[in-house]
Amino acid sequence: MHLTSGQPTVFCTTSEAWQALAGVLAEHLAQAEPGSEVAEGPAPGTFHVIPPLPRMPLVSIVIPTRDQLPFLSRCIESLLEKTNYPNFEVLVVDNGSQTPEARESLAGLAQVDPARIRVLAAPGAFNFSRMNNRAVKQARGEYVLLLNNDTAALQADWLTLMMRHALRPGVGIVGARLLYPDGGLQHAGVVMGLRGPAEHPALGASAGQAGYLFRTQVQQNFSAVTAACLLVSKAVYEEVGGLDEQALAVSYNDVDFCLKVGATGKRIVWTPLATLLHEGSASQKRSIESLGQADKRARFTREQGVMYERWPDAIAHDPAYNPNLSLTGHGYEIEFNPLLRAGPPPVPGRPHCLVFPGDTSGCGHYRLIQPLDAMVGAQVATGRVSLGGMRANLVLASEADVLVFQRFFTDAGLQAMQEAKSLKGVRKIYDADDLDSHIRITNSSYRQALKDARGRMAKAIGLCDRLVVSTQPLAHALAATHEDIRVIPNRLSPGMWGDAPPRRLIDRPQRSGKPRVGWAGSASHYGDLKMVADVIRDLADEVDWIFMGMCPDEIRPYVKEFYAGVPTLDWPERLMAQDWDVAIAPLESHAFNECKSNLKLLEYGWCAMPVVCSDVLPYQGDWPVVRVKNRHRDWCDAIRGLLSDSAGARAQGLALQRKVQSEWMLGGEHVLQWHAAWTS
Repeated sequence: MHLTSGQPTVFCTTSEAWQALAGVLAEHLAQAEPGSEVAEGPAPGTFHVIPPLPRMPLVSIVIPTRDQLPFLSRCIESLLEKTNYPNFEVLVVDNGSQTPEARESLAGLAQVDPARIRVLAAPGAFNFSRMNNRAVKQARGEYVLLLNNDTAALQADWLTLMMRHALRPGVGIVGARLLYPDGGLQHAGVVMGLRGPAEHPALGASAGQAGYLFRTQVQQNFSAVTAACLLVSKAVYEEVGGLDEQALAVSYNDVDFCLKVGATGKRIVWTPLATLLHEGSASQKRSIESLGQADKRARFTREQGVMYERWPDAIAHDPAYNPNLSLTGHGYEIEFNPLLRAGPPPVPGRPHCLVFPGDTSGCGHYRLIQPLDAMVGAQVATGRVSLGGMRANLVLASEADVLVFQRFFTDAGLQAMQEAKSLKGVRKIYDADDLDSHIRITNSSYRQALKDARGRMAKAIGLCDRLVVSTQPLAHALAATHEDIRVIPNRLSPGMWGDAPPRRLIDRPQRSGKPRVGWAGSASHYGDLKMVADVIRDLADEVDWIFMGMCPDEIRPYVKEFYAGVPTLDWPERLMAQDWDVAIAPLESHAFNECKSNLKLLEYGWCAMPVVCSDVLPYQGDWPVVRVKNRHRDWCDAIRGLLSDSAGARAQGLALQRKVQSEWMLGGEHVLQWHAAWTS
């Protein structure tokens, strides 16, 4: 059926609904783009607009190559044999081919039809951008088609269809559908922020597969298309400066180019009606470069960084991609990560913090999660917690202003931080609660410690804007890693420990039996407990030992009660419920422990527990506790002394509680100290 009255031709089905929709579209095109045709799309309600072809300007087809004669021969033969667009020239850009066969073939090619086929020399290091720029300068055509040498035309009208779009008002670039030799999709547009700065969605999907909302089957606007087959006017190419041969020699130069063209207000159109074969990165996969893999990876990382720095808004929010769709999969999957789903925008004037805790049970909780909660509660910041690393593209999508890293010195962590370094305007903070480069063999984390932890930790810290630590000794130990170090002590969060301390010693009823002496902590204290194992054994007949959290096997026979596996969020309540007469805090004397914080004294103190502790740096100062040398007799005497003076022990516990309550709770000015350490 055809619409009359001079309106565009409409190829339609028997569906009345489709015909009605097609009629509306045809009426619009009659005004906006006279001469256009409307063709039935792959599904009800979808259409293909076939623009008119008012003229046929010369198109210069630019093909960079080096050796790889079979690919190049197939490509050129397909162009000459199958392309029905009559007005084109071919510019082969030779990047110093080395094989005799390739050199001989290129020399012969230059003689076949010099008016239509030219071979341009472009020796030197592989630089895709430079090769194309050099050819475009010598192109005679009004339009330029960038084409990879590992492509091949599959249909006669591919260039005609692309030129129909290229001649439309407001169109800057046109891209085609590219298929792998097995028929899978190699290119159906480019999505910004997908799996990095940008990537092809639906990679490898069946060419006939409908895809998400038929997006692999219908023509549409994208933010970018691939330069493996990219049509643009020479005037537009030159207007934006062509491909960036300085900063983007190999990767992302086409995406950057499309974004520059898009920034001028012109559209980037992708059409599935023009289909070509594309092997996909054949030049790079077949190692035509002399660079080693390490140098190639370093270059790729640099070029990624250029994109993150240059186009953060486009990477974070591609206008051609729904923000509720995932940026980590193949493309068009639903995003289930709450950190990345579209939601309320950050509050103006408040930094939006994204924190990456090293764990959710120890320092990650009280140095990242709890301070962030306190800042959000005080309405001085907004933020979220990520329980895994995030690449820079996802950080941009999260709209974070501040990133706080902890224990990010694995290979994956360092890669993520290296990428994040490219994010200008996003503040990067590294937090350290322990001297992780000096973990002792008696520490439960020793087996997971990396052999080159010291260098890795220094590298991670160096990638950040500031290092925040829990103690002054730790700051001193890490002084060489950063020039900006801020000491923010650990404190107790009222959100976990309550606004008022427990009245354990005041309200406790009289009880009979042996005194109760306790210890609470994580598996990292194995060496500290082993140090006092003889004390625990020798006092087992005099006291009931109570352990919470961890208990070494060699000590377990002497412990009356052991509470293992206490969840972090239940820890305060369980500790406050303990009816101990004395709590112990043993620490071996070595570099790792000397840099630790006084957190254990804070937890015991909030519970008003009298404390016997090692006389080591973390526990020194004006604390109402009993400090002892790490000698068997000193430990036994101190514990017995406190147990023999119940009134004195009670007074000491209450004094410690008052000190913690008045000086060591996470609130008020202490929250602002955290805020300043992360944001100023």
